[in-house]
Amino acid sequence: MLQKGFISTSRSNARLFLVLSIAGALLAPCPLAGADAPAGRAAIEPGPSAQARLQTALIEASPGEAIELAAGTFDFTATLSLDVPNVTLRGQGRDETILSFAGLLPGQADPTKLGILKPPVAAGMGSGGMQYDIVPGKPEKSIMMFRLLSTHPDVMMPELGKRLVHEEGVELIRRWIAAMK
Repeated sequence: MLQKGFISTSRSNARLFLVLSIAGALLAPCPLAGADAPAGRAAIEPGPSAQARLQTALIEASPGEAIELAAGTFDFTATLSLDVPNVTLRGQGRDETILSFAGLLPGQADPTKLGILKPPVAAGMGSGGMQYDIVPGKPEKSIMMFRLLSTHPDVMMPELGKRLVHEEGVELIRRWIAAMK
């Protein structure tokens, strides 16, 4: 579910939400990853057609479904979209299943729609006094990092079901922002 605030209810920001959801879902191995998948759906393997197969699985997904990703590196050249609530992507572990959007082709996405150099939609304490949701190469200047590190109910991200900062998840997102050019 998308909440108002840093992540708006618009479709363009749903992609940023998907990236964050994917990052969180891939941090830990899950031996029962295929348990929620429809009968006959095998884990998606990396390779030249992985992006198309994953996008198809996201389009066909049902609420509450888990989509399993095999070990390996998935190289994406375009954004992925998801309009179904409560879909989980499960990898084989933090260093086993890797999603790389480094090959995102020019013109495939407006960077501001992904939060890159995008002013926040709501001001106030949720922005931490910073100007942009994501500042490439500068996680310490990015609202996203401020909100991920917060446990304050009016600031924290994600907004639901969180009492502690997920250190590994935050580090994963920090490294992603730091690697941006």
